[in-house]
This record gives sequence, structure tokens and C-alpha cells, in this order.
Amino acid sequence: MKHKRTILCFIVFSKTTNRQTSAGRLSALGLKDKALLNRFLLSKFFSTSAISSIKDRSDIMHMGNVSKQSNLREMVDSLDRSAMHVAVQTYASLLLQCSKMGALFEGKRVHAHISRCGRHSNQYLSNLLINMYGKCGALTEAQKVLDTMPEKNVYSWTTMITSYAQFGKGEEALEVFDLMRQEGVKPDKITFVSLLKACSDPRFLREGKLIHSHLVESGLSSDTYIGTALFNMYGKWGDLEQARKVFDTLPERSVVSWNAMMAAYAQHGHAREALQLYEKMKKSCVEPDTYTFTIVMNACADLSALRKGKLIHAFIVESGLESDIVLENAILSMYGKCGSLIDARRMFDQLHLRDVISWNIMIAAYGQHGEEKLALQLYEKMRWEGVPAITVTFLSILDVCATLGSLSEGVLIHEIMIDSGLASDISVGNALINMYGKCGNLEKAQVMFETSSLRDQISWGAILALHAQHGHGKFALHVLGQMQWEGLRPDKVAYVSIFSACSHAGLLENGCHYFDSVSTQHGVEPDWEHYSCIIDLLGRAGRLDEAEDHINRLPCRSSGFLWLTLLGACKLHGDVERGKRIAKLLLQLDPQSTAPYLLLSNIYAAGGRWEEKARVRKDMEDRCINKLAGCSSIDIDGQVYEFIARDKLHPQIEEIHRELDRLSNQMKKLGYVPQTNLVQHDVDEEDDRECLLFAHSERLAVAFGLLRTPPATKLTVIKNLRVCDDCHAAFKFIAKISKRKIVVRDLNRFHHFYGGLCSCGDYW
Repeated sequence: MKHKRTILCFIVFSKTTNRQTSAGRLSALGLKDKALLNRFLLSKFFSTSAISSIKDRSDIMHMGNVSKQSNLREMVDSLDRSAMHVAVQTYASLLLQCSKMGALFEGKRVHAHISRCGRHSNQYLSNLLINMYGKCGALTEAQKVLDTMPEKNVYSWTTMITSYAQFGKGEEALEVFDLMRQEGVKPDKITFVSLLKACSDPRFLREGKLIHSHLVESGLSSDTYIGTALFNMYGKWGDLEQARKVFDTLPERSVVSWNAMMAAYAQHGHAREALQLYEKMKKSCVEPDTYTFTIVMNACADLSALRKGKLIHAFIVESGLESDIVLENAILSMYGKCGSLIDARRMFDQLHLRDVISWNIMIAAYGQHGEEKLALQLYEKMRWEGVPAITVTFLSILDVCATLGSLSEGVLIHEIMIDSGLASDISVGNALINMYGKCGNLEKAQVMFETSSLRDQISWGAILALHAQHGHGKFALHVLGQMQWEGLRPDKVAYVSIFSACSHAGLLENGCHYFDSVSTQHGVEPDWEHYSCIIDLLGRAGRLDEAEDHINRLPCRSSGFLWLTLLGACKLHGDVERGKRIAKLLLQLDPQSTAPYLLLSNIYAAGGRWEEKARVRKDMEDRCINKLAGCSSIDIDGQVYEFIARDKLHPQIEEIHRELDRLSNQMKKLGYVPQTNLVQHDVDEEDDRECLLFAHSERLAVAFGLLRTPPATKLTVIKNLRVCDDCHAAFKFIAKISKRKIVVRDLNRFHHFYGGLCSCGDYW
């Protein structure tokens, strides 16, 4: 005998005006008998007109639900204060509402009333109790109800299996299924659907395949619902080939089937296949729904397929489905990830409803595409509108603060997170470590790391990377040793930091040792980033022949980045001929690349070969290749001030230049000699060359900081390019004259200047 599930759905809302009526007033209302009590409780669910039309239990099961928790609580209060028996359908209505609203406390009270009235052995109510406890996540209580049932039907067992499956308890779900078979109860389709969901964890691969074999033998695998659950299980395992085989064998495919297969592709990095399946779905005349378009938009985002995304967006608008907030957020995310910030902001501003996810997507889009200031402005607007930030919000904003070097803003965010109780989250802790370190406060980052009660691979990787960027090579190796002592194996990212630390600190032997053992002893296969680090390590040490031979032996020797690293070493050591040859090779690989031109131009300028430098600059002009303008920023009293090279628009620029002139005179008395040979512009007069050096953005930012902050205040400057050699030399003198700590973060690393010295030891 096949068992059929009864789905109870309430669609009529209560119109009762007097919501304060309670069981204590039943007597005054004349509600002394069971029939009147039942009617009173049901009236809290249904309108007066609906009550008059109720004929039997099936009518009740298709009527409306309670919209507010307080209304449900009032009804349970009325039930709880009465010792009278009530109808089964009244209990059923209350339990279904508890299930829908996740009202575990009220559900337990209904259960207690059922037990007091001797209805605990009623199979129908017991099944609803299992369902209620399962939906509320109280799986132990649900299991107790199942265990104490004198008679169980297929619905009883299946509901318990479904409850375990919904909460990822695959082992428990399979145990219940075994007991079900021992009791001789035949599973139905819904049982198998729930079992397959329980087996979606790869730990139950063997059990899932056994169930699949049974379904094939019994002829059930061709059922649309079971087939969908089958390939969804294979998709969760990452076995997309088998999932597609099951999908292709289905005689009928619903929109749910298509969505599940597309989602499997998208979730495992096969966005292109997901879009191809969408096109096939359209040809099959299956009407897509909002979930379909959500998957498709996410696939377009992963592929940066902006044009495709815009076409599908237009179709969504025509279909009238755009008002779904989940879909709207997916469209917004697509524009953001594709870098179409104008379209993304227009979409964001036009949203009929913006939830916290909408705000997070727009903030992240700004942060990921170089619009950090707009990200901060939007975050402030979010706070002003009273939208509570969540962990993801803070992660995005902390990353923005790290990029900008805005320590004061980062500290403020940290305080807000402490007040919100979110600062203890491990991902937040990692983001805070990164923010403090990248804003120049490595001491605070180290304290955050050491005092953290939870540290994972990312935590260790973050502190390793920061010490590498700050030039603390030996301490980075010490951190690596601590990490291994605690039983964590460094991953690829950690080894990039280790090689970088060795390179910046001149630890040639250590770097070569770790590189030689990275794959043999630590099981990490080197990629181009690791090779680039070892080329940089050899190049900085002046072993250019060895570095070039190393590149030529590599399978990825055609990688422009490796040769570019070696070209930088040629500039460092003044190897003009090798530099010319490597620059020519790089321009063959990418004629529009700016870096080879600039490095070769610097090599010629450093060697005083002005005619050759001029030819390089002329080639750049002919090809319309422009150098990225130098830009530096400094955070003072919570405000970030930006400067560009040869800045003339800043309101205090004249005062800044007077400060630089004052410093120049003092620096020269201490032995400073401007390196005018580094000037890239075609200027004949020595004084003019010196003026150009003093107009570099990082020098303007430091002078401004000296003017705007009290004596002894540490200055932290962020530059978008590598700090020039002359500014590096000048900052040592300025730090000594001003008796200040000056921290400069450039494209590659941190420099800490104090007392006439730099933390890099002039090895950079």
C-alpha cells in the first residue's frame, strides 16, 4: 500500500480584532466546553467567514497561517491553560505553525498538552511532532518521539530521515533508514529523495552509489524528482560527469532539474558549462524561474561575461522577474564583479528593496576595483540609513582600510565590531591582523595574532606575509618554524611569503634551501609565483647569470613576469646589455606593456645614456604608452590626503614646497646628494632636475605630514609605485632631522625610517 504525504497549507489570515482574549477569560465568554474552545482557537487562525465554511479536516489543512509569533504564543497560552481535550485538527494547526515559524518553545508546550490529554499515541500527531522538532533543529526530541511511537508508518520514518538530512546528519539518516527496513516498512519516493540528500556528503559515497543501484533496479531512477536528487548528489560530490549522465537519461526534466544541474556546474567552477546548459534549457521550452536566472547571473559574474549578463538582464526585465531580491542581488553582483561600476551603482540605487547583502555587494565591488573611497562613503551611508552591518560588511571595509592605509578608519571599525560582538570571529580576526599590518602598525598586528584564541592557516599566512613585507626575514622564518611546530603545513601562499621574506632580507641560502625542499619535503608544487620569488632572490644577490639560467630551465620560461623580475635585477645592478636583451624579449611577448619600457629607461638614465633613454621614451609616445602617475596618501586625524607627482592643485602646495626647501638645506649639510641621474624627464639644468625629485608624491606627503602633525608623531605614507632611490635616501635624512619614525609602504614592501637608517638596510 502506497502512502501519500499530506501537505498542510494555511492561506487565510486571522481577522480577529480582540487579540487579548485568553483562556482565563473563557468562562466569561461562555467558552466552557471543548467544542467552543476548539472554535475559539481556530478563530485565531481563520476569519469569521472562513470558520463558517469549515466542513472537515481537509478544509482546515488548506487554510491560512499565523503571521506573527505573538499571535501563536497567545493561542498556545489559551491551549495551555485549559485542561479540556481539543480536536486533533486544532493540535495539527498549532504544530504546523510552530514548524513554519521555528517556534520550538511553543511547539514543546503543545506537545506537553497532547501528552497530558492522552493523545501522545496518535500516529498523525506524532508525525507532526517529528516534523515540528525536525524543522526547529531539535533532532534529539524528534528521535524520541519516533522511538516512542507504538505504530510508525512510512511518513514517520521519512520525516525523521528528512530532518537529519536537512541538518547534514547523513550517518543518522542512514541509521534510521536501516531501522525502517528492519521494521518491514517500504520506502516511498520521498524517502529516497531525502536519503540521496543525506548522502550528498562525500563521506557517504559508497552508500549513495548503493542506493543509486537499487533505484535503477527498481525502475525508480527515471522519476523526475528522484533523478534530480540523484544528479544533485553526484554534483555535490563534484562528479559532474556522472551527474550529467543521470540528468541526460531523465525522460522529463522540470525547471528544478535544469536548475540543479546548472547549479552543480556553477558551484564547481564550470560557469561556461552552466551557461551552455541554460541555452539548451531555453531550446527545450522549459520556462526559467528566478533561481535559474540567479545561477546564470552568477555564472556570468565568474566569467566576467558582461555583454552576456546585460542581455540576460534585459530578458529578465521583459519577463517581469526582476523584483525578486535574491535575483536582483545576483544581477548587482554580476555588474560589480565585471567591473561595470556605473551599471552596478545605477542598479543599486534603483532597487525597490535593499537588504544588507545588496549593500555588501556594492561595497565589495568598489573595494575590488580601486574605488576604496567610494566604498567607505557607501559604508557611511549604510550606517546612516540604519542598516546593521554583518561580518561580510566588516571584512570588505577592513580590506578597504588596508588598501588605503587608513589606520584611523580601521581602528574605528575595530571598535564598532567589538561593540557588535563580531570581533571574535576568526575571519574577522584575520582581516584585522592584515589591516593593522598593511596600515604600518605591525606591532598591533603581531599582538592581535598572539592573543587570538583561534588561529588557522590564513592567520599564519597573514602574519608571515606581513613580516615579509616589512622586511623581517629572520623573524618570518621563526614564524614558519612556530607554524610547523603547531602541526600546520605551510601552503603555496605561505611559501610565497617565505621566499619574499628571504629575498627582501638577503637570506639567499635560506631561500634556496626552502625552495629546494618545497616539493620534495613539503608536498607543494612550485608555480610561477614561487619561481618569480627565487629569480628575485638570485637577482638581488647579483647572481644574474644563475637567475637567467634558472628561467631557461623552467617549463614556464615564456612567462613575462619571470623575465620582468630579472629585468628589475638588471636595473638594480646596472647590467645594461642584459637589460636591453630582456626588454626586447618582453616587448615581443607584449608590445603594449609599460614596465619593460620604464625599467629600460631607468637603466639608461642610471648609466647616463640619455640618448638611448630618449629613444625609449619616444617609442612609448609613438605607441601611446603612458606611465602610471605616482600617487601617495597619508592618514592624518582620520582623513586620508592624496598627492600626485608634481602636484600643483593642493591648497597648501606652496607651504609644502617651503618645508621641502628647508629640509633640503639641512639634509645637504648632513651629506645628502640628490641623485639627479634618476630624473626621467629631458631636463638640462641640474637645479631643475633636483626640483623634479622634490616633487615626487611620497615626498610631498611626508612634508605635509610634518606640517600637520605634532612633533614625534609617526608618519605612514602609502605609495602606488615603488619608492624611488633618491626619496629613499632623503627619508633617512628627514627621519633623522625631524626625530620621527617615517613608514613608507610602496608597491613591494614597507620601509621604516628612523634615526638616519631604514629597516631594509638599503637592500631592496
